[in-house]
Amino acid sequence: MRKQLMIPALLAMSVALAACSTPPNANLENARTNFSALQTNPQATKLAALETKDAANGWTRLTRPIAITKTRKKSTSWPT
Repeated sequence: MRKQLMIPALLAMSVALAACSTPPNANLENARTNFSALQTNPQATKLAALETKDAANGWTRLTRPIAITKTRKKSTSWPT
Protein backbone atom coordinates (compact mmCIF):
# COMPACT_ATOMS: atom_id res chain seq x y z
CA MET A 1 0.00 0.00 0.00
CA ARG A 2 2.82 2.39 0.82
CA LYS A 3 4.54 1.85 -2.55
CA GLN A 4 1.28 2.60 -4.33
CA LEU A 5 1.29 6.10 -2.79
CA MET A 6 5.02 6.76 -2.92
CA ILE A 7 5.59 6.22 -6.65
CA PRO A 8 2.85 8.63 -7.87
CA ALA A 9 3.91 11.19 -5.26
CA LEU A 10 7.54 11.08 -6.43
CA LEU A 11 6.44 11.27 -10.04
CA ALA A 12 4.28 14.33 -9.36
CA MET A 13 7.09 15.99 -7.43
CA SER A 14 9.60 15.42 -10.24
CA VAL A 15 7.18 16.85 -12.81
CA ALA A 16 6.63 19.91 -10.61
CA LEU A 17 10.38 20.48 -10.23
CA ALA A 18 10.95 20.10 -13.96
CA ALA A 19 8.26 22.69 -14.65
CA CYS A 20 10.02 25.20 -12.40
CA SER A 21 13.31 25.12 -14.30
CA THR A 22 14.06 27.93 -16.73
CA PRO A 23 16.24 27.88 -19.84
CA PRO A 24 19.43 29.96 -19.77
CA ASN A 25 19.13 33.56 -20.92
CA ALA A 26 20.69 33.78 -24.40
CA ASN A 27 21.49 37.49 -24.04
CA LEU A 28 23.30 36.90 -20.76
CA GLU A 29 25.34 34.06 -22.25
CA ASN A 30 26.23 36.26 -25.25
CA ALA A 31 27.31 39.09 -22.92
CA ARG A 32 29.43 36.68 -20.87
CA THR A 33 31.18 35.43 -24.01
CA ASN A 34 31.82 38.95 -25.30
CA PHE A 35 33.09 40.14 -21.92
CA SER A 36 35.47 37.19 -21.63
CA ALA A 37 36.82 37.93 -25.11
CA LEU A 38 37.28 41.59 -24.17
CA GLN A 39 39.21 40.72 -21.03
CA THR A 40 41.59 38.38 -22.85
CA ASN A 41 42.29 40.84 -25.66
CA PRO A 42 45.51 42.80 -24.87
CA GLN A 43 44.58 45.48 -27.40
CA ALA A 44 41.45 46.33 -25.43
CA THR A 45 43.41 47.27 -22.33
CA LYS A 46 45.80 49.42 -24.38
CA LEU A 47 43.39 51.20 -26.69
CA ALA A 48 40.19 51.26 -24.65
CA ALA A 49 41.19 51.05 -21.00
CA LEU A 50 38.31 53.19 -19.71
CA GLU A 51 35.72 51.35 -21.77
CA THR A 52 37.10 48.01 -20.60
CA LYS A 53 36.87 49.19 -17.00
CA ASP A 54 33.29 50.39 -17.59
CA ALA A 55 32.44 47.00 -19.06
CA ALA A 56 33.93 45.26 -16.01
CA ASN A 57 31.91 47.48 -13.67
CA GLY A 58 28.75 46.84 -15.67
CA TRP A 59 29.34 43.10 -15.67
CA THR A 60 29.85 43.17 -11.90
CA ARG A 61 26.59 45.08 -11.40
CA LEU A 62 24.79 42.69 -13.73
CA THR A 63 26.01 39.47 -12.13
CA ARG A 64 26.14 40.56 -8.48
CA PRO A 65 22.40 40.07 -7.83
CA ILE A 66 22.68 36.56 -9.29
CA ALA A 67 25.61 35.70 -7.02
CA ILE A 68 23.85 37.10 -3.94
CA THR A 69 20.71 35.13 -4.75
CA LYS A 70 22.71 31.90 -5.08
CA THR A 71 24.51 32.64 -1.80
CA ARG A 72 21.24 33.29 -0.01
CA LYS A 73 19.78 30.01 -1.22
CA LYS A 74 22.81 28.04 -0.02
CA SER A 75 23.22 29.59 3.43
CA THR A 76 20.89 30.80 6.13
CA SER A 77 22.83 33.99 6.88
CA TRP A 78 22.65 37.08 4.68
CA PRO A 79 25.86 38.31 3.02
CA THR A 80 27.07 41.74 4.06
